[in-house]
Amino acid sequence: MATTAEGQPFLRTSSLQPHDMSRMVGRKNKIFQSKIFKIAEIQDELMPDAESEDQWDRIVAQQLRREGLPPEEASGDAEESYTWSLYLSRLWLEWKIEMTWQDWLARGEALQRIVDAEQELADEEAGKTREPESMTRERTQSAGAANVSGRGFNLLSPLEIQGKAIEMDGHDIFSSQAWAAVVRSRNGMLRSWADKAQLARGNTVY
Repeated sequence: MATTAEGQPFLRTSSLQPHDMSRMVGRKNKIFQSKIFKIAEIQDELMPDAESEDQWDRIVAQQLRREGLPPEEASGDAEESYTWSLYLSRLWLEWKIEMTWQDWLARGEALQRIVDAEQELADEEAGKTREPESMTRERTQSAGAANVSGRGFNLLSPLEIQGKAIEMDGHDIFSSQAWAAVVRSRNGMLRSWADKAQLARGNTVY
């Protein structure tokens, strides 16, 4: 069994890996990397523009109040800002990255079982005597094998949806109960991001 630099596990069946296998592994790596790059793009490129839009909305609202004109319908809450939409985008990407990582851990464990079974069969055919299972496991762990026994726990998914299939309402994943549960469970973290951004500008959130 082998892994990519990103942690994606796969079985190397020969020294010269089949082209289709290399293409599949490379494609999954690019998808994983693209999510990470997108988070960096949100922080470094999109967020400054969104903050400028929010600042402009605040200036317009202040001017309307000075002129005694009816206030805008927006309440000024952080969740109605342009930056909040980017916070949600970042959370979405981090959630998807965590889901991919958990999937890779599960796949790695399954592939390792295949490797162990094949090795055991090869040893039996060669007439070799295998060590007791307890000794083999102890040696494997001491050699630095990853412990993926907790692979079913997603740090960004609330307990209410742990281990459950994600069901979409229609074709919109953002309207799914799973995503709504993630947003509810991470609302405090999202607001802390908004608080830090406001403090950096020397303003008050509410």
